[in-house]
Amino acid sequence: MKTTISLLASGLCMAHSLLAQPVYDACATPPQPGEIWMEEAKTMRRNGVTPGPSGANVVWDFSNWILQATNTGIDTFYTTSSLLQGPNFPSSNLAAKRSDMIQFWSYSPSALQHCGSYFPFYNHRNRYSDLDKFMDCPMNFQDDFYDTYAYVSDPNIFSNGHKHTTYDGFGTLIMQGHTYPNAIRVHEYDTVFAQGGYEAYDTYLWIETTNFRVVCLISTSTVSGVPGSYFSVYQYTHTYLGMVPTATAAPLPEVELYPNPVADQVHIQGEGLENGRFTLNSLTGQVVKQLAIQSQQVDLGELPSGMYLYSVQDGLGQVIKTGKLVKQ
Repeated sequence: MKTTISLLASGLCMAHSLLAQPVYDACATPPQPGEIWMEEAKTMRRNGVTPGPSGANVVWDFSNWILQATNTGIDTFYTTSSLLQGPNFPSSNLAAKRSDMIQFWSYSPSALQHCGSYFPFYNHRNRYSDLDKFMDCPMNFQDDFYDTYAYVSDPNIFSNGHKHTTYDGFGTLIMQGHTYPNAIRVHEYDTVFAQGGYEAYDTYLWIETTNFRVVCLISTSTVSGVPGSYFSVYQYTHTYLGMVPTATAAPLPEVELYPNPVADQVHIQGEGLENGRFTLNSLTGQVVKQLAIQSQQVDLGELPSGMYLYSVQDGLGQVIKTGKLVKQ
């Protein structure tokens, strides 16, 4: 929770230039075990935001959206069987791990499906008994599908739902700092039933056609019969950060970094830290501190207050821990 499609017309500046109809195949090039991606999610102001029209050769201009907040996460991909929680998600063959959660997915030539999630801090699992299909593979313009799903959340809270998903548009997506000349739009209407109530989500997703990643989202929800209970608007960017060499091998050792937030010194404890390295990056990816782990303490007192991204490598250069760190 991945074939560049060229333009038919060579004159990009001509208003009447037509775009090739891109095929959306979310299963053609899935992330490989060991890949590390940074996702920046920008929450945009909700007032006056609409998803715009469907159709072919549409221009969606969201360049005037106003930023509210920015959050950054780092996903490292693993084969499901390499993780301790893997046996709890037998249908999954790929997992995306962040510091606060693990998402389990099933990739096949015909469908991308969500198998569930695990939240380490709470030791909490959401597991699908009937998988949640995220996308048919492949999908052409105006293709659609219906899907039903069911899942259980700890402790034994059962839910089920159904959704209708349509590839309803393609064209040029213009956002702050980014223009995607052959973007795909997917419209999803999802209804979830749980504990005697229901929630309905009306969501529009825009997908760029280089890595087939979601770059924009507009979603409204109806909770217990109240329309517009929630309204979400996000702009995403994705940056490839490298590879974990042994992501398909044994589970990574447990590493703890504390306190977080930190005022001066941060402590690093765990296995495999001998001759390891600690790296701290700004939210834009700039390295602000990098050093060999010679003790279990790292002095950060000289750094300005703010949020940073950290990674810990073992003595073999394998990334064994990533996350966000707040400097007070």
